Amino acid sequence: MNQNQVNLEPEEPLLPSPSSEMLAYMEKLYPLIFAFKQTKLWKSIRDSEPFAIQMPDGQTGCCILTGNEGDFISLSIYFGDAGWNSICNFYSEPVETEEARLEQMMSQSCVQVVFCRKDGLTETEVQSLRHYARENNIAFRGKNAYFCLRNSEPYHCSWFLETKEQADILELGLRAALDLHKQLGQGKTPAELGISSCVDTLPLYDGKTWSTMVPPERTVSSLTEPLLSDAMQQKIRRMKKGGGKWECQLFPFSSPVLAKEGAPFFPFLLMILDTKREQLLPQQPLQYNADILQKALDNFVQAIIDYGRCPKSIAVCDERTEAILSELCHKCGILLLKTTRFAMLDEAKASFLEDMEAEKQADDAESEKMIAAFVEHLKDMTVEEIKDDAPLDVIRWLMVSDIPEADLPTTASYERFLDAVEQASLTLEIVSPGDRFTLDQGAVLEILGPLGTDYKSLNNYSVVARLTYGDNSFLFTGDMEEKAEKELLAAQSLAPVDVLKVGHHGSSTSTKKKFLEAVTPAMAVIECGDNSYNHPNANTVKRLENYTDKIYRTDLLGTIVMVSDGRDIQVHWEREAA
Repeated sequence: MNQNQVNLEPEEPLLPSPSSEMLAYMEKLYPLIFAFKQTKLWKSIRDSEPFAIQMPDGQTGCCILTGNEGDFISLSIYFGDAGWNSICNFYSEPVETEEARLEQMMSQSCVQVVFCRKDGLTETEVQSLRHYARENNIAFRGKNAYFCLRNSEPYHCSWFLETKEQADILELGLRAALDLHKQLGQGKTPAELGISSCVDTLPLYDGKTWSTMVPPERTVSSLTEPLLSDAMQQKIRRMKKGGGKWECQLFPFSSPVLAKEGAPFFPFLLMILDTKREQLLPQQPLQYNADILQKALDNFVQAIIDYGRCPKSIAVCDERTEAILSELCHKCGILLLKTTRFAMLDEAKASFLEDMEAEKQADDAESEKMIAAFVEHLKDMTVEEIKDDAPLDVIRWLMVSDIPEADLPTTASYERFLDAVEQASLTLEIVSPGDRFTLDQGAVLEILGPLGTDYKSLNNYSVVARLTYGDNSFLFTGDMEEKAEKELLAAQSLAPVDVLKVGHHGSSTSTKKKFLEAVTPAMAVIECGDNSYNHPNANTVKRLENYTDKIYRTDLLGTIVMVSDGRDIQVHWEREAA
């Protein structure tokens, strides 16, 4: 059985400190916890042999001991609908994939006592434990000498206990464990106490005596069923169903992100794939709560509207995603297909999450975000304000490559971009490799790419340009990826530069070794901000560090300005890196 282990690694201190009130509740449990540790009950009762407790309010909880194999020592108590569902998941559903195992861990709901190293605790907890140990002549010895008390909610990291009720549940679980140890010491066997790997019945402790209980069945999810508004329904019904077959799944990331308050959480992503165009529709990550299905539905509808086309059919492979889309498909005449394996989405999701192709699968979403941000910037400014905000040579025109008509974006964001350009009275100029533009003071802008005309990724249609001013040179790569980089290398279009604007926000799909060998940048600029794609990629940064230690990132430094006099380049930034 896989337990949701507390993150005990010191390099990622996600925990701040428990409140003084909660610390007082925790300190009351110290005598029981030290006594429990002395029993080493986990050597006698395995993690596959649960027992139960009955709380004063009538609720029951399931207690799991881990540590029989000597690695992770804990007492976990699962209670309430979410807790019992966790137990049902463990004992009734075989885990066939790593993805399923991870979600089992992320979906747990329990309170825990975990024995760990000192590094797994906050300084406040360490001081509290040491004070108690001194007062009671206790020494901390061994790799798991310390302990922490934690609460786990579904799709959230383990966190501090938050209520007195949670502390009371742990107290009752500890007393039950101590009583079991007492009875085992009197010669009884676990089987005689009703403890076994068969969970049809469980021994139940009410604080004084033991009885037997039948575990509750797995309950229906408490998530709120989503509702499709009449307005959204009408918008979708009026759209032509020319989008072919889509595949869709709502799933959680295995890496947590920090919340504004409380425990870090595992974000969910509703991944939508147009199989005909092999295009992912952009979506924002969602935080798990009772309304997550409604939020996912709202986002799905908005994605359809922005995309400008409606699918004829949608394939899903899990009950969660089916619940999101069932009403929409029924009311809007879209065929909902249930499948056990996607034709394309499984591969796209695996790439997105697991390997170097991850960010390639998210390219369209990232591009959409950038386009949308630029659109909003243009819409919020008058022409005069734009002229005052940047040099005329920069904003006199906007350069785009000659994208084949079949590959032109059809999204609402792209249409709004074109509208904003028109409203701002700017020129949208199509440029091609070999084009040269002479700017003020003899500066020359030369267009190098794109060289190809048949790219699967729109990113490779990025305009690639080299700016030369005196002895200084700058290379701008847009969102260019490895395929376009190789074409420039083959055409011998690249040469060493002073400054490289790193491709695609520092993604793993760009700025490869052979490309860097050709441009050997003295300085590099990575344009990125807060994002769900982990830009810049750590491997990309390492490759850059082989050529320069002058790597400037907008997520760390804010706006970066480089000023050249034709000989030297001065670098200015908005703020100091944290």
